[in-house]
Amino acid sequence: ENRRTISVDKYLTDDFTDRAVEYIEERLRVDEKDEGKEKPFFLFLSYNAPHLPLDAPDRYKVDIPAPEKKKKRRRYTRKLRRAVYAGMVRAMDDGVGRVLDAVEGGGATDDTIVVFLSDNGGPKNNGSSNKPFRGHKWTMYEGGLRVPFAMQWPGTIPGGVTYDEAISSLDVMATMMGINGIDQDPNLPLDGVNLMPYLTGERSGRPHDYLFWKLLREFPRRAASSKKSMAVQGGEHKLLTRPGDADDPQDMWGYEMYDIIADEGERNDMMKSEEFGRQTERIERDLHAAWDEWNAETKTCWWK
Repeated sequence: ENRRTISVDKYLTDDFTDRAVEYIEERLRVDEKDEGKEKPFFLFLSYNAPHLPLDAPDRYKVDIPAPEKKKKRRRYTRKLRRAVYAGMVRAMDDGVGRVLDAVEGGGATDDTIVVFLSDNGGPKNNGSSNKPFRGHKWTMYEGGLRVPFAMQWPGTIPGGVTYDEAISSLDVMATMMGINGIDQDPNLPLDGVNLMPYLTGERSGRPHDYLFWKLLREFPRRAASSKKSMAVQGGEHKLLTRPGDADDPQDMWGYEMYDIIADEGERNDMMKSEEFGRQTERIERDLHAAWDEWNAETKTCWWK
């Protein structure tokens, strides 16, 4: 807590929620000494659930049938993980509900911007599912990159609207700066974009011409191949390096390209399709060029 190690007795997800609610209620409480002045607040609530190790209070776990035969043991284990994982999600969901209730209870719903998002797709070993997308955490497929992202600001952002263009978590900072009238420093350009004009309909088109991903951390047992993992998305097309086989020097890495609008499951590699021909080559060159330009501006990873 504030850089100080503490011990907690309750389920950590609940503890995060309790402390968040306490903070919101304190900021929204109007005391006589405050003379009715508003106390703006910023809350960054970073739940570590759902995540390994799998653990959820009994009140959140879902019922699962017992295995009938030994041959179903593996499937049952998967279902058990899924049940605990679902319980962790339920605990977090209830926590988010309590946070929103605290904002509403303080009469600040219309004046509070809420952003909810995840950091990456689910891994293979915790009972999560990224369907209908391919891949998982640590991969450059949509199952590893595409995550839930929701914003709420009643009266400003229209409710019940699905925004279909590609955006990034990096857009959050640029959006908040734009809302508060803070100019970006031209010497410190942001990769993010102010999303508000797009969400309110003031601007059309795509917020980003391209989005880029680069895996800096080496993945265990696949270090040689994942070291070069990258992806670039331009419109509906995405170019990425496939994981390859770290044990086979001839199959270390290669490129794949997909139309992630028409083929959201990334099953039809355009690089192998004769249907696209020269069009594929042009798109690949364009995405490679965009990647090379962006990558040349990035700094070498200095932490190990």
